Amino acid sequence: TFFALDLDIRRKALEEARGRPARIDDLRARVARAGLDLRAQALDLGLPLLLEDSGFKGRHLWGFLEQPLPAELVHKLGRRLLRTLRLDDPDLALEFFPKQARVEEDGLGNLIKLPLGIHRKTGRRAALLDAGGQPLNDPWPTLREAARLSRDQLLDALGRLREAPAHAEALAPPTQAPLEPASPRDAEALEALLAGCPVLAHLLDHALRTRRLSHDEQVVLTYTLGHLEAGVARLNEAFERCPEVPQRAQLRRPMRGHPISCARVRQRIPWITAQQACHCAFDPADGDYPNPLIHSQRAIARPAQPPDGRALSAALEALPDQTLVMPGGRWILEDGRPVWRVEAP
Repeated sequence: TFFALDLDIRRKALEEARGRPARIDDLRARVARAGLDLRAQALDLGLPLLLEDSGFKGRHLWGFLEQPLPAELVHKLGRRLLRTLRLDDPDLALEFFPKQARVEEDGLGNLIKLPLGIHRKTGRRAALLDAGGQPLNDPWPTLREAARLSRDQLLDALGRLREAPAHAEALAPPTQAPLEPASPRDAEALEALLAGCPVLAHLLDHALRTRRLSHDEQVVLTYTLGHLEAGVARLNEAFERCPEVPQRAQLRRPMRGHPISCARVRQRIPWITAQQACHCAFDPADGDYPNPLIHSQRAIARPAQPPDGRALSAALEALPDQTLVMPGGRWILEDGRPVWRVEAP
């Protein structure tokens, strides 16, 4: 229901300033300026935050949510904020709470004192600050009227952070190696898959419009699109659009093994298959079991029509069974015309 940025003086700087009042005053002044600057930067990103004197040596910047959101989503916001916000003072440090996306059952994450709490070391009560960084005599109206961020506002901020330049490269996670560009043949297979399966096409459109995918919806997309080179890129694009989908769900290469069956798709996402056309009739020759990837297999297996159909017809007529077997299928002669039939993979 909330998140916080914690701005502090580094321990080394405090130790060096011990017994030097002028140095301590300088550090406090720099913390005060940095707190105001960070609040302004966050506001530019669409994140209105309350600024608070923590009661000891730092500042807390609080963000409140309109409704409870998954910690993993809020934690992702924090990681991107720490990479983007400018804090150019080497004596100051910035942390984000929650520090973890999840904790063990019955466990606790890292602790932070709630707004207006009393600092256990100094005995001072934390104070909310006004626009100029001065303590508010009556903090309660400000706290009650603090802006509550909606899910869409938080997602919009995540989108802006994704486009913003990173100022803390050391905090950035290692980037994945770029995917190899898909071949035209594989791109054709992906388009055939989406054209043949309206359920998958609807899921991709749903991800782009709502920026949300349930676990079962992620599974269906992964075990269909994830089997194609072009599908991996389209899958990762959809997952990146949905911040609640964990980074680990993205693929680096096409999957191996068997794709999800049509029956499993209907079991996983009945709220979609009940509304979209999900009753494809596959020929037994299309594969061992009905699955959406058959649409793409048909596109990959389909050879180009020869420029001279009469020559092929003549060649087929000369064969004993009027059949020419080729990789992925066979040509047969029907009513004097060559017809391509897909073989079981």
